[in-house]
Amino acid sequence: MNSGGSPAEQVLLGLIRAMRNISFYSSDHSVVYADVEATAAALQQLLLTGDFTLKLVAGEVVAGDQPLRLPGAGSLLGACRRREIESLTFLPGLTTEELAQLIALLALHPDELAEIGGPRHFLLSHGAEHVLVERLHEVDGGPAGPDSREGYVRALDVLRGAFRQANMGGVLDLKSAEATVHELVDAVVTQSSAMLGLTSVKSYDEYTFVHALHVCLLCLEMGRGLELSRPQLEELGLATLLHDTGKVFIPLEILRKPGRLTDAEFAVIQRHPVDGALLLSREEGISEAVPLVAYEHHMHGDLSGYPAPTGPRQLHLYSLMAGLADVYDALTTERPYRACFSPARALAVMHGSEAGHFDPRLLAAFTEMLGDYPPGSVIKLDTGEVAVVSRPNPENPSRLFVRLLDGHAARPTLSPEEVALSSQTIVECLDPADSFDVAELLREVMEDQAG
Repeated sequence: MNSGGSPAEQVLLGLIRAMRNISFYSSDHSVVYADVEATAAALQQLLLTGDFTLKLVAGEVVAGDQPLRLPGAGSLLGACRRREIESLTFLPGLTTEELAQLIALLALHPDELAEIGGPRHFLLSHGAEHVLVERLHEVDGGPAGPDSREGYVRALDVLRGAFRQANMGGVLDLKSAEATVHELVDAVVTQSSAMLGLTSVKSYDEYTFVHALHVCLLCLEMGRGLELSRPQLEELGLATLLHDTGKVFIPLEILRKPGRLTDAEFAVIQRHPVDGALLLSREEGISEAVPLVAYEHHMHGDLSGYPAPTGPRQLHLYSLMAGLADVYDALTTERPYRACFSPARALAVMHGSEAGHFDPRLLAAFTEMLGDYPPGSVIKLDTGEVAVVSRPNPENPSRLFVRLLDGHAARPTLSPEEVALSSQTIVECLDPADSFDVAELLREVMEDQAG
């Protein structure tokens, strides 16, 4: 584990890493166990003076009275909340094996955990007496209906579980994936701009899961604009949510390589559409469109992609949509071998050198959906203020929802509140690459507001 940061931050970072890696490996795998051992070592320093508690409330991880803000903390917050955990207390005498049981607990599906008696029972029955969990006593009230951030975090949790199950046994929790898609479709139908705005929240650590979810959300919003029926949106959502499932068979050293791939490594990457289609086609009762999208999403509309077709082929509509969203999200996400593109630059590339890869009508619909200033765009206003576009305004496209940038603090931050532009005029679209990380600032807002 990185030696930087306070012991409390090291504990949080270790828990985040262990949760991320358990999505690919079993809880007793050496990679996960190495994270657990490093976390346990950091905890031992804190336990010399007594108990150590992490509070997981109000969208923050708090140690004592100090909020801990680290990339990926929102994943831990979401996982704990869905398992009705609001605090984690570690007691002197804690062993590495007990900490490993906590990670295994967070990997269990919430329904499965509830069936066996809940978090507290799980820990005690597995000998983890030095880890205490506090359950939520009440759920915050509020109007019924889907919440965009809640649905987003739950969907990521389902994707982690799906990849973990596929990796361990070659099967998928299709029921949870279908329920998640149903919720996402509800959210897109009732609050589409909010869900579209979440696609500008990026995470390098969890790129595989975040990317799959963003492709799904972008396609659902595009499908809504194309007036697809509710059953079609459900089918499209499941196909795009699971379109990259074949990546579960790619070795992590290739999937996370911090540099350009060799030809041999890229050949391994190119197998994931076939592997994903084969895995999904084994699922009983699944729509044939789901494995088909997994197989076709990298082929491109002009069939110049992979896998190379053996003859003339008409790609499925959902595959064409997934291909668009896949390229856009990949271009607007920072990768180890290149910086991310601004939303405007990504669209320019898609209309320029890569235009032949896409169905022109779908590309036009996709561009119209995102608007002149897609979510994540950095704009300068005639008031001199700088803002990041958080989402379109369906009621008035010229009055975008934005978060204002505070550039006077020690480090730039975004306002937690969205505001709709009123009398302000957009002067220009900026490229902030050299001054601040838009994705990082948006992720911080997201994690602060996640429960």
